[in-house]
Amino acid sequence: MSGKRHKKGLWLDPRAKLFLILMCVLSSMFAPSLAYQFILVMLIAILGAFFGKWKYVIKAVCFYAVICVLTVWIMAEMTGTLRTMFIAFLGLFHKVYACGTLAGIVLTTTKVNEFLSAMNRVHAPKKLVIPMAVMLRYMAIYQGRYADERCFTFSGGLFSTSGHDG
Repeated sequence: MSGKRHKKGLWLDPRAKLFLILMCVLSSMFAPSLAYQFILVMLIAILGAFFGKWKYVIKAVCFYAVICVLTVWIMAEMTGTLRTMFIAFLGLFHKVYACGTLAGIVLTTTKVNEFLSAMNRVHAPKKLVIPMAVMLRYMAIYQGRYADERCFTFSGGLFSTSGHDG
């Protein structure tokens, strides 16, 4: 147990997280109304809370609630070209928002080594895995998970620690 850190919150395998994103895309695609989309966002918020991302999900749900109220108001009050323009934009926004929120939770809770290990177990092609691992690495750097971004290098398709570059 000396090498492991115990962290609060739920832990899922990266393959399960990718499956959740797929299910979210399908659910959002087939959601028949704004109420179903809101329920999907609430379910994602509950999952995010289990992962320990309280601030993120509170902000996400509050923002989405404001957008839902705006959508309902536009549907009731506006007419003509302006209404059509807003409804087209907001329709796309509602379909994408839930997936983006879940993807944000997944990216912030998945470590590069966990992801590479999980993808190795399913024999995923390196042309697919490497760009996704690079994205995870830069998300981790952006969040400040690593004190110095130069401590990780990319060599041979895997991330490894190395000394600082001169």
